[in-house]
Amino acid sequence: MLHLKSRIMTIKRFLGVGFLIAMLAGTGSSGCVKSSSPPSNPNTYSITNIISTTNFATILDTALVRTGLDTLFNNYGPWTYFVTTDQEFNNAGITLTTIQNMPDSLIKKIVLYGALPSQYTTTQLPVGPNAPLTTVSGDSIFVTSNGAGVFVNGVALASQNTLASNGEMHVVGSALLPPAGNFVQIATADTALSYFAAAVARASTGDFNISVILANGVYTVFMPTNAAFQAAGFTTIDAVNNAPADSLAEILEYHILPKRAFTSDFVSQESETTLLSGKTITWGLLGGAEYGVEGAGNSGIIAITTPNIMARSGVIHIIAQMLKP
Repeated sequence: MLHLKSRIMTIKRFLGVGFLIAMLAGTGSSGCVKSSSPPSNPNTYSITNIISTTNFATILDTALVRTGLDTLFNNYGPWTYFVTTDQEFNNAGITLTTIQNMPDSLIKKIVLYGALPSQYTTTQLPVGPNAPLTTVSGDSIFVTSNGAGVFVNGVALASQNTLASNGEMHVVGSALLPPAGNFVQIATADTALSYFAAAVARASTGDFNISVILANGVYTVFMPTNAAFQAAGFTTIDAVNNAPADSLAEILEYHILPKRAFTSDFVSQESETTLLSGKTITWGLLGGAEYGVEGAGNSGIIAITTPNIMARSGVIHIIAQMLKP
């Protein structure tokens, strides 16, 4: 079970930094990098300067300088900036060397995904749950504020409300990265999730086109690993490819919720309706910052090994066992 702090490591462990680069570099950025405020004189306590003088955000500082966005966050505003620390970038497989080898277009998307074009203290952020806010990159982040804290994309803020001359700064508890693709793209790119990708393709040849369903709505997918499929009787990829399409569709539908749900939304022992008609799953907090999910036919709670993976139209939680209705 992974601590929430390391949940974004899935990009390193499951997708790889190379996939992140390929997917993000292939998508257009619709965000504008200009503020409506006029330029001001560089200020010692601007967002850029605060980042450059910390000892824990050297990767972000390098990215800002490399792309010229240090000027943007020094001379314009107001902004809200969610800072990813060096440790959390490293957990995601992004190092100074990685940044130096990335194309500028990709670095800009990552940097701008952490920025909002308005100033928010945590008390001014929307309560949610999962209130969308459009970042300067054009992609959205999702904010929840509740009794457990303030969460961005399901990740708790590690520190809050550092005031700069041109905005507000918060430190996130895990790397804040834009979505690396849609559900099928993420599964297809990961060798540990190839059975799920194959199951979606096979199920989509029957009466329920799972590929189309996932492409046309907002969902949460509890995505089983290859080992989970094998333990459930699909011993080879051929077994998945030759399985009855509609039977596979029912299995997959039971792993999909018709909404976006991060672990910050989990309420212990709460039942949630799946896409499989009349069938529910139960989720909850196992202890500390660890979460699990259970199907009606499971003999116990299944740990979520890697939670809160951002997809284009929802969120993925990796599980090592299949859910059983």
